Amino acid sequence: MHVADIPFVFAWSGIGDGPARDANIALANFFSDAWTNFAKTGKPTNDSSWNPAISLYDKMEYMEISANRTMKSGYRTLDQVQFNRILPLYVGELPPSMPDYNNGSVVPTQAPTPIPTKSDYDNSSVVSTQASTPIPTQSNDCPSIMSNGILSCLTILLIQQIFKTF
Repeated sequence: MHVADIPFVFAWSGIGDGPARDANIALANFFSDAWTNFAKTGKPTNDSSWNPAISLYDKMEYMEISANRTMKSGYRTLDQVQFNRILPLYVGELPPSMPDYNNGSVVPTQAPTPIPTKSDYDNSSVVSTQASTPIPTQSNDCPSIMSNGILSCLTILLIQQIFKTF
């Protein structure tokens, strides 16, 4: 749970600059109901308005929480593709070695599933219509990359700095 969610989950009053609007109360009620339902049943809704994400390679459906809650797909698809393309350049392929889940009793017959790439996503039209973004190598590369609105250049540089320390 994120700290910012707490007032909504527990329907706290007195937060903000004035009386709560109907939309705020409806959102707080939704969060309270969703967390309660999830704790009871494993589903945040009592109806069929929510579908769980089944696979990393499927449409990656998510619920857009707004006045009209709807299921959508392709949440930040291009950002995911960019992140999965950039991270191995700094840390190598993941996992770095095949984990032994069986304590040596069984030798795996195949490598782990590779990190998803652009071609793994069903919604290829979302990916293919976007311009490719270069990988930043220094802070002065950020303005051109950030103007494309893809993956935060600062995030990439932070990842780069973190893995330089290891």
